[in-house]
Amino acid sequence: MCNQNREFRAIGTGYRLRYLREGMQFDATQLRWGRDGELWCLLSVTTEISGAQAVHGGSVSVGSFNLSAPAARMGRARDIQAALRAPELDVRLMLEDLAQSVILAERAGRPIVRLQAVTPPPIDESVITVYGLPIPLRHSTIASAQGGTGKTTLGVGICGALELSGVSTLFLDYETDEFECRTVAERLFGPEFPDLKYRRCERPLYLEAESIAQQIDECGIEYVVIDSAGYAADGRPEEAEVALRFFRALRQLRVGSWTNAHISSGDNGTEKPFGSVFWFNSARAVWYLERSTALAPANTMTVGAYQRKNNLGRLHPAVGLRFEFSPQGTAIVPVDLAEDDQLASKLPVSSRMQRLLTRGPLTLSEIANELGEKVDTVTKAATRNKATFTRILHSDGIHRIALVERRAS
Repeated sequence: MCNQNREFRAIGTGYRLRYLREGMQFDATQLRWGRDGELWCLLSVTTEISGAQAVHGGSVSVGSFNLSAPAARMGRARDIQAALRAPELDVRLMLEDLAQSVILAERAGRPIVRLQAVTPPPIDESVITVYGLPIPLRHSTIASAQGGTGKTTLGVGICGALELSGVSTLFLDYETDEFECRTVAERLFGPEFPDLKYRRCERPLYLEAESIAQQIDECGIEYVVIDSAGYAADGRPEEAEVALRFFRALRQLRVGSWTNAHISSGDNGTEKPFGSVFWFNSARAVWYLERSTALAPANTMTVGAYQRKNNLGRLHPAVGLRFEFSPQGTAIVPVDLAEDDQLASKLPVSSRMQRLLTRGPLTLSEIANELGEKVDTVTKAATRNKATFTRILHSDGIHRIALVERRAS
């Protein structure tokens, strides 16, 4: 069992130990530390030995395994040895090698990296704008909204738009199926829609992460869209540990992500993802989507997208989206949120002032009355945005607020 015959490396969310000459492979995945300090995993053992009692392509043993317990190693080694029918192999020593290698690797953690030696990706490749929404390709984004706001359609649209930009994407579906998802893609992009990759998920992301990470490596996936957080969680979304486990699993995929999430409804509803505050805190960017209830043409829906968090820079301005459904297909087109009173009410005061003053200069009190804000709030907005607003003295001797650009013209 020399080093040339032994191969140990990290795979996805775990480790693999191979003995090439003996044709033995040990995979330790779904690693988790117990509260008592013991390290558990899902142990899978496969062999190429002819005559072994193996199933499913050479599998001789699959099951939960305590890497930290010598007694567990002895017992599992006996079972594997019996299934191999190869008494000349020292399976106990192989399993001991695996356990010690994994424990040492986990204790050592990731190596230290000198940031001066890290080459960041080009700026134009790190963020791609889709439907007016900035998509950071290497980080996690979560978008929360009530049901019926177009989250699934938007998620498929983001996948398709990224594919057209040369970014290979994967749609992880916890809510519908591949047939409905294909229909949405075809309506958005036509019969020759982009090469979208799709996986239907039945178990929480925490349990699916290992196999998904392997598929991401095999297929060269660069971005994933998850629909949606509540179904991908492994427990009550209100519990902090459930949210933390989700994001730890998401991090193991090693690609950027867009995750749809629901919000609580009713009088106690908020604009944040439903559940623990860690759903909001753990994502690098958070969007809130709201559907307009105003009367609109048939088969259309207007949605306002408001960025509530951005760890990667300043908050992005709100984005208006109109979903147009017709027999020919579905279109997502940009719209001006200021044209919808409900959605415009969530815009910053300065943005609403800017649109209001296109009609001409107004006094502070007139602006406050039009916007339903306090005079003090309007005054602060005008003072903080001197590049946009200016004071002018009217012929009646009263100062008014005007747009700088209109005064210049």
